[in-house]
Amino acid sequence: MANQSPVAWVTGGTGGIGTAICRSLAEAGYLVVAGYRNPDKAKTWLETQHADGYNNIELSGVDLSNHTACLEGAREIHDKYGPISVLVNCAGITRDGTMKKMSYEQWYEVLDTNPQQRF
Repeated sequence: MANQSPVAWVTGGTGGIGTAICRSLAEAGYLVVAGYRNPDKAKTWLETQHADGYNNIELSGVDLSNHTACLEGAREIHDKYGPISVLVNCAGITRDGTMKKMSYEQWYEVLDTNPQQRF
């Protein structure tokens, strides 16, 4: 049977804020697709969500630094679960420190969350 719930895609869904957003959307009746970067962490994270009763949360690993991969990921989510009704762009990282105290490398890491592929 096809999914009958509206679909929400949360990039960075397996992080701290992302987890709270995923759970809130799941509680509101969405089928939530959480984006991740680390497959091992994501698998454990999903097991925890399901154990906590959030069975309407799934995973999608999409390289957000790659435009083509984003389009393909959105298409895959659509084909598997249905049209995406909500998109929450929550992927990102932080480094402690104000902009004027950050090194160039720290600043770049915040802007470029996929260090294997620079802008």
